Amino acid sequence: MSDNQTLIFYVCIIIVSSILIFLSELNGGRSVEINYAGKKLCSFKSARSMILKTIALIVVIFPLSFRSMKCGADTYMYYSLYRNNTDISYDTFFWLFLKMMEKIISDPYIGLGIVSAITIIVSYVGLWRMRNNASLSLMFIGYMTCIYFYSYNYIRMMLAVAFVLVGYTYA
Repeated sequence: MSDNQTLIFYVCIIIVSSILIFLSELNGGRSVEINYAGKKLCSFKSARSMILKTIALIVVIFPLSFRSMKCGADTYMYYSLYRNNTDISYDTFFWLFLKMMEKIISDPYIGLGIVSAITIIVSYVGLWRMRNNASLSLMFIGYMTCIYFYSYNYIRMMLAVAFVLVGYTYA
């Protein structure tokens, strides 16, 4: 894929996923709540809203999870770390997380894809929890244009940023 085609592909990802999130907010209808142990986990305006949000997340997660190991400055380092099970003393938590993932899934492409998917899902949960402060679609566009593309390079850091984003909702 040439540089121009790649750029067009990424712009399409931003546009399609943002439109899907926007359309899911416009959807009217009765509210559907998901409860666990008497606590409300989340609510959706309708099943259509939930489907649109799920498709938007798939549009975002798919290219990030199935990228080439040549994509991004650090991706090959994470691939080698996953495959060779090399100890990184400066980030014990991430090393243990990758070691656990490697025991479950031996293929580094799938394992790092799951880590990338976790990053996007946790980030979305953080945005979802802040939806009363601003429009979800506007926050999603901001996330896509400012943070998402760093996930292609800095897997470990973006996973931490995702959890900080969720933690910010508790402040």
